[in-house]
Amino acid sequence: MSDYEEYFKNRTKKFFDKAEKYTKGIFLSERRNIERICERQGDVDYYQIQHFISDSRWDARGVMDKAALRTSRVLPEREITGLPIDETGIEKKGEKSVGAGWQYCGNVGKTANSQVTVVGSLSNGDFSSLVDARLYLPKDWTENKDRCEEAGIPEEETGFKTKPELAYEIIRHQHELGVKFDFVGGDGLYGNDIELANKIEGLGYLYMMDIHKDQVVYLEEPDLKIPEKKGIRGRKPFLPKPDKESIRVDNYQKHLSPDQWTEIKIRTTAKGYLKAKFHFVRVFIWNKARGGIEKRLLVIRKHRTKKGVELKYSFTNASLEQYEKKAIAYMQAQRFFVEHCLY
Repeated sequence: MSDYEEYFKNRTKKFFDKAEKYTKGIFLSERRNIERICERQGDVDYYQIQHFISDSRWDARGVMDKAALRTSRVLPEREITGLPIDETGIEKKGEKSVGAGWQYCGNVGKTANSQVTVVGSLSNGDFSSLVDARLYLPKDWTENKDRCEEAGIPEEETGFKTKPELAYEIIRHQHELGVKFDFVGGDGLYGNDIELANKIEGLGYLYMMDIHKDQVVYLEEPDLKIPEKKGIRGRKPFLPKPDKESIRVDNYQKHLSPDQWTEIKIRTTAKGYLKAKFHFVRVFIWNKARGGIEKRLLVIRKHRTKKGVELKYSFTNASLEQYEKKAIAYMQAQRFFVEHCLY
């Protein structure tokens, strides 16, 4: 850890010894809270570590950035590197912890009093490491300036940001930092945000974003036209709409024949190759905010599990002309590793 010593000091104090003890305790303790960490090591003062975590001013962003760059440099170049985005939640008993509130907590699978953090990881083959994190502040925090000030939140961080907005901050920051990655991944929360996908593409990256099963698509490129008025009642239509019928992605896959699926070996596991069936099709979506039609490659994965058949739907800007089906399937499967970083 000596390479990180510069980030654990300010003009008057140094905290590196506390950082070493805390980090060591995380690896040694089964329950990773300060009390258990101090018990496990014996010679660690509880109040010193508590003060180090809660009150000491050290450069957390500098630590994360250095870890991100070092991770980026050591990942093998033979595989595509992803930057999967996900979130993690921690249950809390009180309301004093920054960002704590009643919200969905993925760790417990329900709404709970919790903190939620949006995270980014670098993923390459079997290698994965967290490289960035942004705490989500619910509106009952950002709309209460006194509460934010009492909790010590910097004023520039008190504005409300959605989780997709925090995700884009992570992506843009890693891009500006010089971290190397080829694509960005995310679950349906991020995949259903059309503008996030367009921003990622604007930075020059591929994206592979999961979408919800009720996402509607057009199998043929529609034109936007003002529809003719039907009947004599009501106002005359004045907003353009697609002139072709849309279909939900889950309804689309129900009509696929067996020969429209391709079985692909995604990666090796302890039990051999992980295989799944994939379907790829170019589709179009209506971006109502921009008033235009946009292309996407729809990737559908069908995988048999102990609970039955699992279906996953994703949008990507990768094309079958540039990438093999196996490479696209690999990108869709990489979220598995960021989840292992968290749990």
